[in-house]
Amino acid sequence: MANRIKFSKHDLDMIVQRLSLVDFVGKTVHLKRRGNDYWGCCPFHGEKTPSFHVREDKKYYHCFGCGAHGNIFEFAKFTRGGTFPEVVEYLADLAGIKLETVNFNPAQQKAYDDSIKALDLSAKLYQKRLNENPTAKNYLLERGLTEETIATFGLGFALDSWNDLKNSLTQQGISQNILIDNGLVVPSDKGGYDRFRNRIMFPIENYKNQVIAFGGRVIEKEEPKYLNSPETKLFNKSYNLFGLNKNQESIRKENQAFIVEGYMDVIGLYNSGLMTAVAPLGTAITEGQLLLLWKYQSSPIICLDGDTAGQTAAFRAAKRALGILQPGRTLRFMVMPDGEDPDSYVKKHGKEAFLQLAESTFSITECIWKNIVKGKDLKTADDRAVIEQEINELTSLIQNETIARQYKTALRENLWNYGRGIDKNQQIAMKNRTRLGTKSAKVHATQRTNHEENLLLALTLQYPEQILCFEEKLAEIIFTDTEHKILQKAILDFLDNTNLDNQEFDDYLRNVSLIELKTRVLKSCESILKGEQEDIEAQGVAKYWENLHKQLQTQQKSSKKTDQVLAQFLQMANTDK
Repeated sequence: MANRIKFSKHDLDMIVQRLSLVDFVGKTVHLKRRGNDYWGCCPFHGEKTPSFHVREDKKYYHCFGCGAHGNIFEFAKFTRGGTFPEVVEYLADLAGIKLETVNFNPAQQKAYDDSIKALDLSAKLYQKRLNENPTAKNYLLERGLTEETIATFGLGFALDSWNDLKNSLTQQGISQNILIDNGLVVPSDKGGYDRFRNRIMFPIENYKNQVIAFGGRVIEKEEPKYLNSPETKLFNKSYNLFGLNKNQESIRKENQAFIVEGYMDVIGLYNSGLMTAVAPLGTAITEGQLLLLWKYQSSPIICLDGDTAGQTAAFRAAKRALGILQPGRTLRFMVMPDGEDPDSYVKKHGKEAFLQLAESTFSITECIWKNIVKGKDLKTADDRAVIEQEINELTSLIQNETIARQYKTALRENLWNYGRGIDKNQQIAMKNRTRLGTKSAKVHATQRTNHEENLLLALTLQYPEQILCFEEKLAEIIFTDTEHKILQKAILDFLDNTNLDNQEFDDYLRNVSLIELKTRVLKSCESILKGEQEDIEAQGVAKYWENLHKQLQTQQKSSKKTDQVLAQFLQMANTDK
């Protein structure tokens, strides 16, 4: 018996799944995102040019300079020291995992291996039964799923039998206790019976693509409509998301994640080409599931029904997220049209229509506001007092002080403005006037007089990949136009976290409500770009931008010197008086 080991293989898997490698390494190394990877200077050897990178999706780090390579356990051992068991205990505590076993012996390892084997054999049996049952197979095909999608998700069918799975697996050497422990068989006085019967079967997999549980859906009018595996040693529904193992690469690549209600929503969107959806497992979204998804995308969108139940679900999700919010990690919400879910909508209207629908989302603060003002008269002091009290109670749930302060400010501004009879559209117009320095939120930008300034910013927005090397020079420029200053700051803020990829930058501008400003500025510069196109092509974008930067810097220095001379002249004139 190996008494020195105080954890199981499953414990290690859960630590890797729950903790973000990027966040953990980021406490020691300053990481900067480039595409799907994060790069920084290697902590294992001295270097000035980053050659150390972290792959969250692959769960490893690697240095191309010294060859250092490992996972979160190796990195924790390097930074903290100690034995491997001590590192595991430390990481388990960070992940909120209680290490239940004191002694780990070969029998426990065998039980783990047998459980994985039993679940895998069950999935294969269900797939076999699906192909043998035309009614069940046609049910999926008639819902628009392709053979490829059915195979990708390993969909299957449980016969309308009390012992088909039990008999099949026990004949293959799996004990009935293992079947019961993993929720496949329900114990009874007569020895136990199959949990899933006459249902389409959805395998639930962990990040290693191992089956750890099942969901089953009826194909006839029976109750319950969906039946899920109970929680087991391998399956904790609060820390798993259906579809994440299939879609994690696309979620990272597209910088997009949808949280939908059911298995068929995830599969239906995947079938349409939208491989960025996940689903909770028979429950409302949990804190553990949000923390897991935030490892891959910072602002997932929860898809909701437009009815009262959908609004209530949104409010519950918003409240649940408050305690774990961090700057740069949030939620958005989108409402489906009446009578539609993501699966039905994408079948009728297609992927692009669904994405267009997703353009209209609302934030956590908007979600909270809609719920706390429901049924209240904002013009009365009594109801405003009730709302203010709710604002204080809800924002007190937020652990991050910065977010708590900003949320409280935003909600109180709403209360103040609505109390004075200023509606949402008026509030937006007021913010636009303040921020952009215009008398009204105009749709079209006015013609700018500073030719070089317009052209330099337009080139930066039009050809971001070629201008990337001039980040410091862009920061040196003092833009005279307010809108240009706002976009300059947005570009520099964005470059602190990632490279200036056009699509990612557009997503960032959309999140901070500046995408229309970018479009407007580019439109106003169309004629300028067109007039300079010949010179730009002759010199190349990067060289042309650099020459333009020099011209602008020379102009600004000359202007500054003129201002100084004028100030001295005025001072002398005042002295003479």
